[in-house]
Amino acid sequence: MLPISVDFLNIMNEIIKQKTFDDSLRNASLSALVELCKCNQVGFRKLDIFSKQTVPILMSVISEIIDDDINEWNKLDENFVISLTETYSYA
Repeated sequence: MLPISVDFLNIMNEIIKQKTFDDSLRNASLSALVELCKCNQVGFRKLDIFSKQTVPILMSVISEIIDDDINEWNKLDENFVISLTETYSYA
């Protein structure tokens, strides 16, 4: 994992979560984050900041995109949530 990765995640998280920023800036930041994460999937999943900050921010962005209330996310099938957690958790 590159030392810059944590700093990069902090910057991207801040840009992506700012609803007052232009959508094109937020989208570009999201794309850059995705590309970097694709280069080191396991490394990023192991970062505390990724699971505690980045994932919730991305879930918020998804809820914006699909114009859905976050309460709908709470209605997800429990087995689906468990499966998702096991798939992306790290030991």
